[in-house]
Amino acid sequence: MKKTQASRLREAAATLSRRDFLQRGAGLGLACRTSFAGTTMNCEFVAQWPQLDLTGANIAACSSQIATAPGAQKGFDFSGAVMSGVSFDNLDLSRCKWTGAVLTGASFQHATLDYATGLNGVAGIDPNW
Repeated sequence: MKKTQASRLREAAATLSRRDFLQRGAGLGLACRTSFAGTTMNCEFVAQWPQLDLTGANIAACSSQIATAPGAQKGFDFSGAVMSGVSFDNLDLSRCKWTGAVLTGASFQHATLDYATGLNGVAGIDPNW
């Protein structure tokens, strides 16, 4: 029997040692999300990351999937993502979308954000950056 993405996500959540199902970000108008806070992420559900709470998660293993490929016209869509404290260091995030993302304490040292959109008003980003 072929598993749906939702059933695979539930199974993955059940196997992680650091998980909670609390409503996070209520003050920011964010919906209830499954939390993978502080978890080392695998790359199976990269497309669903904006719907999860990845506060403090380690995403290093998936850098090739979220980084913009050379010459690409479109980057990863992080819109609505909760990724406070996540390291995006040294990634090419050109043309990525960030509308409504929560990035408080996230690190972008030596990251490339050329033509990135939606960073104005993102929680945790200095508007004078």
